[in-house]
Amino acid sequence: MILRSAISGHGSLAGWSAVAAAAMISSAALGQAAPSLPPVVPVTAAPSALASLPGVTVRYYNVTGNTIPAIRASMAAQRPLNPATGTPLPSSSTWSIGVNTKKATTGKTCKVTGATATFKGEVVLPRLAAAQAVPPPVLAQWQKFVTSIEQQQAQALGQPYSRLKEVEAAVMASSCENAGEAAKKAIAEITRATPPAAPVAVPPVP
Repeated sequence: MILRSAISGHGSLAGWSAVAAAAMISSAALGQAAPSLPPVVPVTAAPSALASLPGVTVRYYNVTGNTIPAIRASMAAQRPLNPATGTPLPSSSTWSIGVNTKKATTGKTCKVTGATATFKGEVVLPRLAAAQAVPPPVLAQWQKFVTSIEQQQAQALGQPYSRLKEVEAAVMASSCENAGEAAKKAIAEITRATPPAAPVAVPPVP
């Protein structure tokens, strides 16, 4: 059994001086596939902010430009818009929780004997192509911008990950017949309670 949710990172692309890349819950429909993502390069290892979360991988899409307006335009051309603000979403993520349930039957009595919940997450992040050609002040600002997104996605994904034991406990406390429903209810509660990541202010380019 695997249930999914999705998170999108959004922020101010107008000047990168306001709040950037705050994560928000954009879809939490249990039993439905996660939203489709834009074309991205192959999956790679998670950056440091996300590396502490087992099961999380990162996919990148390349952006180009050596000025903030050019980089911003490249990003905006590839990303969906935040319906609330009309600004592009530079990052998005999805997560799912799977549950493996063990049961034992003695005579006519079935009992749940084990439950293991697993977490999988995927984050889509921008990656600056030809970074060596970008002026140092712009590159430094870009790196701060991406780091803020990584940190907020890690915070957002860390919320459901930290509650895997609750799913296992719910399954263990249920009957064999109701184990699946117990898992669904526990994951639904985690989805409802998962808050957006706190916004991070990104300083302007010197």
